[in-house]
Amino acid sequence: MRLLLQILLFTFLITQIIFAQTPDTTWAKIFATPGDDYGEYVEQTNDGGFIIVGTTDSSGTDDVFLIKTNSVGDTLWTRTYGTYHYDYATCVHQTNDGGYIIFGETDSYDPNFWEGLLIKTNSNGDTLWTKHLGNSAFYFFQSGVDLNGSGYVAVGFTKIGAADPENIWLVKTDDNGNIVWTKTFGGSERDVPSSIYRTTDGGFIISGSTESPSAGDLDALLIKTDSDGNLEWSKNYGGTERDIASDVKQIDDGGYIIAGHTESFGHVNNYNDAWLIKTDNDGDTMWTKTWGSDEHDGAMSVVQTMDGGFVWTGYRKMSTFIQDLWIVKTDADGNTLSSKTYGGTFNSIGRCINNKDDGSLIITGNYYNEVTNTRDIWLLNFD
Repeated sequence: MRLLLQILLFTFLITQIIFAQTPDTTWAKIFATPGDDYGEYVEQTNDGGFIIVGTTDSSGTDDVFLIKTNSVGDTLWTRTYGTYHYDYATCVHQTNDGGYIIFGETDSYDPNFWEGLLIKTNSNGDTLWTKHLGNSAFYFFQSGVDLNGSGYVAVGFTKIGAADPENIWLVKTDDNGNIVWTKTFGGSERDVPSSIYRTTDGGFIISGSTESPSAGDLDALLIKTDSDGNLEWSKNYGGTERDIASDVKQIDDGGYIIAGHTESFGHVNNYNDAWLIKTDNDGDTMWTKTWGSDEHDGAMSVVQTMDGGFVWTGYRKMSTFIQDLWIVKTDADGNTLSSKTYGGTFNSIGRCINNKDDGSLIITGNYYNEVTNTRDIWLLNFD
């Protein structure tokens, strides 16, 4: 019955252009169901199209939502994954067999606890296997890496009880989702990751935030490990207020670019500003930049562009009740080259930005539809 309901609901899935083309926007699409839908991650697939992962509540509970499109964002197929309770996805990658690996979390298998979730599909999104990893506590996956036939590495956090502080949880599995090793990082207070990427030396770089210790409420955090998950170094960035890293990428010179938000270095009233940090390959700061309005603003995801500069996406508060998706292009030193906002009359956000093979950019996030009073998944292609 639940499967029939999902099929009927997704019969109404729509994809449409939501604003006219501008010189920097090639096209934009929304994906809407009768409920709320959240886009978390997007990347280009080997056929030139895109794979988007997020969450939908159209069946009455939150399910993992996977969307495959062609090269101009038209829907080819959609899939949902979940049982009777809550299932969320945070990241997806195409695997070397043409299928997909999804990272997330679930409490569908034990409603008293949460477990890290891995779903492996074929090229049509049909489930090949599902793994829920954890042990009668709270385990969450925030991001993951495909090791191209050598398994997967996921990063998340774990805590013993709902009120206990979090520790960062790093897990390697084989190609079938069986655990090979696990590592934890953190102290006596909160330590939460946001993203993970493989580095050129075969190790991993993790972004996040930490209270143990921190200079203030929270510090942005960068952790570098070797290929076996052993700690090589960790660095904190921040001041006396709340400072968070949302994303990190290794860049052409071997260093790292971090996107997030800062209250410590914001310009007014402890509102958070969008924040970029450029480091060398040891995590030492080379420069930082902030952007902000008179409200809360943040950078959620960043990439290096072909000219050596950077583009980040996130959100900008236009007023107390209106938040727009924000995209900013900088040069290699973080100086602003362009800044654009997109949105409607309520809350929009850019959550993930990635490069396309042709040098253009693809973003997913959310657009608030004031007609249906729902949040829809947004896909935007920029030159």
